[in-house]
Amino acid sequence: MPGSAEDIVITGIGCATPLGPDWESSWRRLAAGEVATRRLDAWAIDDDALPPAADFAGAPLFPDSRFRPSSESTDTAFADPVYGLSEAILTEALERSGLSEGELTDPQTSLIFGNSKGSVWGQSIESRGMAAGNSDFFSLFPAGPSTYLAGKFGIRGPVLAPVAACATGLVCLIRSADMLRHGTADRVICGAADASLHPAILASAHRLGVSSHEDDPRRACRPFERRRSGFLVGEGGAAFVLERRRAAEKRGAEILAVWRGGLCGTDPTALTALDESGRTLGDLMIRTLQSSETAPGDIDYINYHGTATIANDLTESRAVRRAFPRHAEQTKGSSAKGQIGHLLGAAGAVETAMTIAAIRHDTIPPTANLDEVDPECGLDYTPLRPALHPIKHALKLSLGFGGTIATALLSAPDG
Repeated sequence: MPGSAEDIVITGIGCATPLGPDWESSWRRLAAGEVATRRLDAWAIDDDALPPAADFAGAPLFPDSRFRPSSESTDTAFADPVYGLSEAILTEALERSGLSEGELTDPQTSLIFGNSKGSVWGQSIESRGMAAGNSDFFSLFPAGPSTYLAGKFGIRGPVLAPVAACATGLVCLIRSADMLRHGTADRVICGAADASLHPAILASAHRLGVSSHEDDPRRACRPFERRRSGFLVGEGGAAFVLERRRAAEKRGAEILAVWRGGLCGTDPTALTALDESGRTLGDLMIRTLQSSETAPGDIDYINYHGTATIANDLTESRAVRRAFPRHAEQTKGSSAKGQIGHLLGAAGAVETAMTIAAIRHDTIPPTANLDEVDPECGLDYTPLRPALHPIKHALKLSLGFGGTIATALLSAPDG
């Protein structure tokens, strides 16, 4: 699969997770198998209407002053941690890409940045004794972070804020690549961030029956494990710079990965249920491989959505068997959610950043807490320990409440 001047490439990545405040530290600790889930302290969840913080667990963002809400601010853009988080990861991505100020403010530069919901922190500012600012109402919209970033970085091209539940991050990447492919932008800055360790979100996950029932938070999320019971919510985000290969090479930018293709689809089964036969997701994977002119046997790694719910993990496994009829058992994969939690709208973005790191290091990160693989899933999920393995082509899967599904194929720079 020789490189082409029209290839869409990724030249910038910024990332912050419960494991680290940047891309490299997050990857290093993920690859080492470290787990960030824990009991939540009083700062992370503080609401008199709910049980004590000790009754909740999750994966808070790695401690950094850039990400913490400030009770002294009268502006939600600083009170809600998602704004500082979004700015930090975008700054890292832009610094790595080396885009000039002129390229950044060029009308042919687009910004596509999402999250799964509007600000949940802004709604509780007044009850916490904080003065409400003029931006509080606007912050309730999911487009709040993208608009804030556009003003902060001087973006003059189109600014979009896709919302696709837990598939939002990957949908933002797919939409960005589509803009480049159709010639409506010369470069696209994209990503997603989510900071949802809030009483309303944690209570909702519990009521939906998707939260883990395990007592030990470090072992609570167990993707593909026989005794799995759900996930814990985490915080984080990732940002990317996408452009055409010829433009990146002309300005001497380092190419981190090649975007081969990605597609979105819908599983209309139900709000939180899936087509457990795997047909809907499997067929989308087949179409992604076909559109990218890639054979199933060429895929070296699958980064699973892997939420550790009974239905999700079975569905993904059956979908892989459908799309890889002769290669499913031999194709290595893993899920990051046992280590960093479910980052909701940012999950697809952060996990794509980790997939690119895996390609660059020829290392498959482990699936944490996978002591005994569910025989009904029964594939290679890289349990407990990382695996050194050459990775030229990798497939990323994302699924979201409401039926949004997305798949993407990424390759090494020379892939």
